[in-house]
Amino acid sequence: MKLFFAGLNIFLLSAAVIASDRVSINEFTGRYGFPAGKGKGGVIVYRSAYTELEFKGDSRMMRYNGCLIWLCAGVNAGLGDWQMTRTDAEKVLAPLLRAKDYTVRKRKPRLILIDPGHGGAQAGAKPRRGRHEKDLALDVGLRLRDELARLGIRSAMTRDRDLSLSLPARPRKIGALGADVFVSIHMNSAGNTEANGIETYIVPAAGYPSTSGGKGSTKRVVGNSNDELNSVLAYLIQRDMLRATSAADRGVKRARFDVLAGATCPAVLVECGFLSNTAENGRIQTEKYRQSLAIGLARGIKNYVAIWDQ
Repeated sequence: MKLFFAGLNIFLLSAAVIASDRVSINEFTGRYGFPAGKGKGGVIVYRSAYTELEFKGDSRMMRYNGCLIWLCAGVNAGLGDWQMTRTDAEKVLAPLLRAKDYTVRKRKPRLILIDPGHGGAQAGAKPRRGRHEKDLALDVGLRLRDELARLGIRSAMTRDRDLSLSLPARPRKIGALGADVFVSIHMNSAGNTEANGIETYIVPAAGYPSTSGGKGSTKRVVGNSNDELNSVLAYLIQRDMLRATSAADRGVKRARFDVLAGATCPAVLVECGFLSNTAENGRIQTEKYRQSLAIGLARGIKNYVAIWDQ
């Protein structure tokens, strides 16, 4: 009997610890002026005057004004009381709802560091037809540089020609140049040739795995010092790239890529589309579409910088 009660106490204590890490979505969104959510068919929606939030029960998928955001952990659907982790509430949702509150942590961005992926001997993804990833990423990066200049925003590049650059060297340039935003540009590839669309990555919160799962380390990294502004930057870039290109929305995701883990400023890695998808590769190989990608990136960055002036 004593063993039974001892086991029960341990169970209750564990349950209390787990519960303390979760918050009521109704209560949390209520602090920001949202009325109670309306649930139907495994989805709950919250609407305010300017914002719509959609959560899918027992899933990491959240939509913020229609844009897909992958949470660190799943939302628990309950009878009238859906819950999310405190980490997702404080590091993902709150920054999106009140981005201005987090600008006190950083100066207004003065320099954007553009990082075209791969280069030199590192070709990256190789489509059946057309230019390789390293060339396409560089082209988009150069176009982004020009777009930012037109908007009056200063930028620098980790590479502006076809040369090899190690992964650790890329985020090190943040400190060397005094950059305030880091944007790494890539093209995607997958064994599933139907896969298509744009996805924007940020580093996962400490203690949580990458969106794709796996058994990698979940320890805190340098990039976690900017968790909240990472979320804001990634959302704005993902949203504006989708608007500029009409590409499929694969969402804001999380991964401990070296260039993100080592970044000392808010940082994203953008996968601009799949070279393994015949139709999408065909679009990316055109100058017109790559210009659209650059315009979307520039608009997202501009809207991020503008938060400091609100």
